[in-house]
Amino acid sequence: MANTQDHLNALRELAWLYAQLKLWGGPRRFEYAGASVEHGNEERLQLKREMVHAHRGVFQNICKARKRLLSTGYPVPDSWLMVEVVGQLSEKHTAATGKNQEKVVLADSGADLEVLKSVLREMHVAILRLESEAETNPHDVDPSTSRNPSEESDLPVTLTEFMRRYCKSDDKPDARLDSLRTSLQNAVRRKGSEVTLPKHIGEWRPGQKRYYKPSALKKAWPGLCKQLPYLPPLKQIKS
Repeated sequence: MANTQDHLNALRELAWLYAQLKLWGGPRRFEYAGASVEHGNEERLQLKREMVHAHRGVFQNICKARKRLLSTGYPVPDSWLMVEVVGQLSEKHTAATGKNQEKVVLADSGADLEVLKSVLREMHVAILRLESEAETNPHDVDPSTSRNPSEESDLPVTLTEFMRRYCKSDDKPDARLDSLRTSLQNAVRRKGSEVTLPKHIGEWRPGQKRYYKPSALKKAWPGLCKQLPYLPPLKQIKS
């Protein structure tokens, strides 16, 4: 029979996955105009494949987490299960008219971020209540079953997001983390540099963000900090 800790573990995992979507699940738009329309056909096809693959992976992870929460017997509101977690892909082609260039727009409508934010607020309140219940009734909590959802999930993150979540960077503003990310990327690109990053997810194109698996960055980070002392160290995992 599921106890308070089981409810907490499952609820934290789903809330953590939803929080990732709030950060990088917004609308995306890719435009190809003029000469790039014809030459970008294969690129657009590959990009659509990658986006469909990413959507499928996110949706499967969310569905598994939802089912785990339901299996604990926790009274899950329907609104937590119905939020749109992946967007719709569309491609619009406009022909050249007069001075207007031929254009193709590939768009991803993204997750329903406003509903997602509202659901997350409700979930955080529910987590707070369960944490209070666990403290009040410690006999209902098995410490050996306590899990950190961020350690179980490996959803891709940018370097800035990684430093914010997994490194000692609470005192650093986002602008500073962006600056550190740029410095790290410049060090990797510098001729003759021995600084290397794990392989990013999928193909990268100018103007797009690079995403990495947190597990790969965690493994490489201590070595990167030795080479580049200005990088924030990893947070210590509480036992």
